Amino acid sequence: MKKGESIMKSDNEVLKEKKQHTKKIVLFGGALLIIIVAGLCYLYDMNWWFFNDHEVAGLPTGKIAPIEVENDEITSLLIANSGGIKFNAQQKEATIYLDYYEYDHFKKQDTVTGWISDGSQGISSEVYWITLDGEDGMMPETLRMQSGINGDSARISYDFANVGWKKTEDLAVTFGLDIEENIKKGKKYYLQIWTANGRCYSDPSEALKKEALQASPETMAMYIVFE
Repeated sequence: MKKGESIMKSDNEVLKEKKQHTKKIVLFGGALLIIIVAGLCYLYDMNWWFFNDHEVAGLPTGKIAPIEVENDEITSLLIANSGGIKFNAQQKEATIYLDYYEYDHFKKQDTVTGWISDGSQGISSEVYWITLDGEDGMMPETLRMQSGINGDSARISYDFANVGWKKTEDLAVTFGLDIEENIKKGKKYYLQIWTANGRCYSDPSEALKKEALQASPETMAMYIVFE
C-alpha cells in the first residue's frame, strides 16, 4: 500500500461497528431507565416528592416509627419527659390510651386523644408530647400533645389526675417504640411508661409484668392502637 492511501472498510465492518454502537446506546439507555424507575419506586415507597398526598414524607405506608430528637442543651433537659412518633397507617382510626395501675391492680383506662379518617384514605401523622410538672414541683401532672393528622394540626392538654395519678416523687420513665415497625390492627404500640418506684426498663413489656407492677405504687402506660 502506498503512502497516503487510506484503508477502506468493508460493508460488513461498517455494519458491525454500527451494531456495536447501537448496542452500547441500548445498554446505556436500559441502565438509565432502571435507575430512574428504581429512584421513582423509592420515592413512591418513602412517600417523597409528588407521591406524597397526606402521608408523612420519608416513611413507608403501613409503618410507625419514633421521631429522633436532637439532644442539645435545651432538649437534654426535657428528653426524659417528652417523645414523638410518626406513622402512615392504612387503618381509618387511631387512638392513644392511658392505662393506670396501683401496684398490680389495674384501675382505669382513659382516652388521651384519637383520630378517625373521614374518607377512603388512612391516617398519617407526626405526634409530639411532653409532660409538665405541677406547681409543687412533682411530675408528671399534665401531658401536652401536638399532632398533624392528614395535614390538619391539633393540640391537646391532658391531666394525669383523670386516671388517678397521685404525682409521685420517685419517678422513672420507660420509653416504648424505639424502632420502625409494621402497623398491625389492634396491636398496642407503647409510647411511654411512668413508674413510681424509681425503676426504668429497657423494654415496656418488662415494666408491665406482674412483679414489676407489684414493686411500683403507681404505673401509667401510654400506647396507641390502630383500628
